[in-house]
Amino acid sequence: MQKNNRTSLGGGPLLNYARIFRVLGQESRLEVLNLIYLSGEDGIKPKEIIGKLGVDGGTLHFHLDRLRAFNLIVTKAGDPRGIYYPNNSALMELAGFFAPIQAEDKRDIALAA
Repeated sequence: MQKNNRTSLGGGPLLNYARIFRVLGQESRLEVLNLIYLSGEDGIKPKEIIGKLGVDGGTLHFHLDRLRAFNLIVTKAGDPRGIYYPNNSALMELAGFFAPIQAEDKRDIALAA
């Protein structure tokens, strides 16, 4: 397998990917991100997330802070309502992390056949 020289979100080292995956390894945080992602351009308010997931406000804000720290979610400037949106470009870049791995796997499968 070839060594990959990918960089992370924000142009840092590959180690940042590991940090992001560690952050996403917490199940309830991943559920929060999923709800925000599914909200799309409409966004979602913390109160809605609390209602759907049954988490308390303090726990939710802890998760939101961690997701924002890694630029996976955003709020719109000047939006006093506290609506959270997915950062689609960051999430697509994160998903792109796997593209070279998938290509190598497909090539290995084709060679084995």
